[in-house]
Amino acid sequence: SPLVGRAMLRGGAVGLGESRIDNVRRLRRGGITAPVMMLRIPSVTEAPDVVRLCDISLNSERAVLEALSRAAEEQGAVHDVIVMLEMGDRREGVSAAELMPLCDFAVGAPGLRLAGLGANFMCASGVLPTMGKLEALCAQVEAVEARFGVTLDYVSGGNSANLPLMEEG
Repeated sequence: SPLVGRAMLRGGAVGLGESRIDNVRRLRRGGITAPVMMLRIPSVTEAPDVVRLCDISLNSERAVLEALSRAAEEQGAVHDVIVMLEMGDRREGVSAAELMPLCDFAVGAPGLRLAGLGANFMCASGVLPTMGKLEALCAQVEAVEARFGVTLDYVSGGNSANLPLMEEG
């Protein structure tokens, strides 16, 4: 709802996240110009709409990155991507062995900018985040930044399942 989106932005949100392209389209038609993140991995066929309507998307498939790159080039745009790393939840993401090749593609693809890394916890398999898993994610972030000479804007270690870790300090 654009009304809800505007209220969130007035309340201090600097961007919005959405998992359905039709809802993003509704936000944009409703006058929302703030950054919008596609909160799920888009399909190849959605790439043109994702580039046109979203500022950033979560990704773990080379074919989708290729489609996003083509769409961005055609639209004269640069689309930010967050590469998702599989850390046990089995919902989305590439293995640690696949991470560097996929990031290498994203860094070199015209129309794309590698903006971050992410991992999902407590979604599909109920795998809890732990300090060890979050430290492993941070190590991957540091390795990607060092290898490609970039500073990632986003590191996503999951969702509210992390709150108990934060409460424990």
